[in-house]
Amino acid sequence: MSTRLLILAADAAPQGGLMDLLFPLAIVFLIFYVLVIRPAGKERRAREDQVRNVKKNDKVVTNAGIHGKVVGVDPDTVTLCVDDKNNVRIKFSRQAIWQVNPAGGGASQDAAQRTAAGSK
Repeated sequence: MSTRLLILAADAAPQGGLMDLLFPLAIVFLIFYVLVIRPAGKERRAREDQVRNVKKNDKVVTNAGIHGKVVGVDPDTVTLCVDDKNNVRIKFSRQAIWQVNPAGGGASQDAAQRTAAGSK
């Protein structure tokens, strides 16, 4: 009788395979990709395009929080005027630029550009 119970218990044990484990993990990774990785990549590419296309008279903010107007552009550096009264100019690496506000663009135009970039 005891051997019969062991055989029945062995038959009742779950028979999970590798696919039973991989399928939920694949679904979790897909959700993570759609909600986190893909939007972050789009935002990074948009920021890189802004920094690459920075031009004279654009207003920028650096990673350090310094606000200034672009007065000179080189392939690897950007010169900012941070104080018009004293003619203070600082040269930064292009990678130090965090945010670009194009010249002649008002606050409403900047907000419209951010909204359009977020919906793409």
